[in-house]
Amino acid sequence: MKIEKVFNNNTVATLSKDKVEMIVTGPGIGFQKKIGDELDERKVEKRYLIEDSQKGRFYQMLEKVPVEYFEISGIIFKRAWKEFKGGLSSQMVLMLTDHIAFALQRQKDHIQVPNLLLSEIRTLYHKEYQIGVWALKYIALRTGVSLPYDEAGFIAMHIINAKSADGGKTATDIMNFSKQIIDLIEKTMKLDVHEDNLDYSRLMTHLKYLGQRIFSKKKEELKMEDNPQMYEMMLGMNPNLSVCLERIEAFVKRNYDYCLDKQELFYIMIHIVRIKK
Repeated sequence: MKIEKVFNNNTVATLSKDKVEMIVTGPGIGFQKKIGDELDERKVEKRYLIEDSQKGRFYQMLEKVPVEYFEISGIIFKRAWKEFKGGLSSQMVLMLTDHIAFALQRQKDHIQVPNLLLSEIRTLYHKEYQIGVWALKYIALRTGVSLPYDEAGFIAMHIINAKSADGGKTATDIMNFSKQIIDLIEKTMKLDVHEDNLDYSRLMTHLKYLGQRIFSKKKEELKMEDNPQMYEMMLGMNPNLSVCLERIEAFVKRNYDYCLDKQELFYIMIHIVRIKK
């Protein structure tokens, strides 16, 4: 194989047997080499295939980002791939490498970027978040830099983005939707909901599925016996409940053009009552 581009002493670009461009790394693999020279395959340690759409950005990053960060992202990608049994876009490696490089630099510069959706990510995308937590430990092991748990949430979002073409956008929409509803409930009901509370977790899960129905424009009939007496009795337990549900109904209609029916409101009310208790 011939060298197509030399990035540094340890990283070069070449062509695979199928004429697909790839990055290869290894100690001294690019030392005193130039375009057209034969590649010493005995020195190759890692190979990274490049999609045409990624090529320009990949090259720019290789000139600025240590190749170790690509290796770290590759390991995290493999962990997520194994956990979700495939189905992840390989572009995750590139995007995650860029994020890790930036996050490590911010940490060295003592710049903190809070993840405003961290609690929602932890609750709604627990498996992705746990991979993010594992990734922080692995990054610290490889680089000696400990990143805050906010970054576990950001890594989780990269996994969500990689799972489907529009999964990341939908996931962010759902988390924002859930957060807005929770904020509205806390303000109206004068509650301080703790995310480690089991009833909070159940409410967030319900809001996740409600959000999925809203953003997919899919109206599903919830299976629940029509019990207007119970509905009115629960409303009478707290005068703010009626106001809260009215605000939620109006908010969803105004911002998402979705009409919550009585059964959907009833489910939300049950969760609120449980948390209130």
